[in-house]
Amino acid sequence: MKIVFSTKNVSRASFLDICRYAYDYGFKGFEIYDAVKERKQHYDSILRSDRTSDAKRKLFNRNLAVSALVYPYSVESDEATSDSILKYVDMARNAGVERIILRLESKTDNETLLEKLSPAIKRAEKADIQILFETAGYLAETENVIDIINFFSSAAIGASWNVRETY
Repeated sequence: MKIVFSTKNVSRASFLDICRYAYDYGFKGFEIYDAVKERKQHYDSILRSDRTSDAKRKLFNRNLAVSALVYPYSVESDEATSDSILKYVDMARNAGVERIILRLESKTDNETLLEKLSPAIKRAEKADIQILFETAGYLAETENVIDIINFFSSAAIGASWNVRETY
């Protein structure tokens, strides 16, 4: 198991600063929270196609990894759209990040889940990207996580075990 942190409440001037922070404190990497914001905020972000190789070198030289991109909205929210979730899969693929993490705060009907997630799941399967549902909120109950995984029955779907927010 690798110990990583989320950039959710971490404000740094550049992607290199985030790498230094992770390295200096002994982490093995980090999750990028809100990848769209990260790409806009840092000129040297791994999510910018013109900087990806340089950012990967920064990670490699420090033996670090970006473990996941964390989607900033709950899937059932109005802000979450099929296109924006699909965009996260594409950003992960382009940056060489193997996972995206989604959150589901409350029970959501299967039709809404299919509408918002089917295109992303299909693309994730082709790109070898995992879509992980965070075990927080509605999914803090293991039975609910299993129901989601079984509903989609895709090798691209899994769980991101959140040991901090299990309520």
